[in-house]
Amino acid sequence: MANGTLTDNGYKVQNKKLKGETLAEVDKDRRKNGCVDNNDTSQKFYAVTDVKIELKIGSEVWYPGGMNILSFKVHTNPQLLDPEVIVSAVITICVPAKLNKLSTAAKAEWKRFYTAVLKHEKEHVRDGKALAEQMLKEMRGLSVLMKTDTVDEAKMRKEALKLLGKEAVAKFGGGQIEKRINAVMSKLDSVSGHGGVKLNFDIT
Repeated sequence: MANGTLTDNGYKVQNKKLKGETLAEVDKDRRKNGCVDNNDTSQKFYAVTDVKIELKIGSEVWYPGGMNILSFKVHTNPQLLDPEVIVSAVITICVPAKLNKLSTAAKAEWKRFYTAVLKHEKEHVRDGKALAEQMLKEMRGLSVLMKTDTVDEAKMRKEALKLLGKEAVAKFGGGQIEKRINAVMSKLDSVSGHGGVKLNFDIT
């Protein structure tokens, strides 16, 4: 039975420094130099998550419907036996370059805000993994009709992988993976209002 592998490489967090010695100054620099969300260029954000999904067809196939002889040719519908989907993410969060210059109250507010922002970005990571799982399911389901004059196992596997590779490109190539990732990321931000997290930069 076809199975395949989901390889989850997790996520890493990187910081982008913002100028300012008060939360108001930090927020002002965020509006100018903050994180760019390619799905929403209306403003600069405190954080963005970049999800990457890579698909590999593997090296083996199986023939769930068996083989039939028609017109002196072997007819079969191979599927991928060991496809792999690899998912990873990078969370970029804007942070004060001079955190130590903030007042005690401002530091406490920043800690609260940062924690909430990171929680939201991890939801993007979660959704990216769910999409990767869906793509693995679709990779498992890829099937083609193959007609061959031989029952040589190595030759059949080579031809089957070639045909299934073309099928995978048709379904996932041409930027389709990125479009689906962007759609999932946009959906969460639309529903949550980019997490609904607000920084109270009036705290001094």
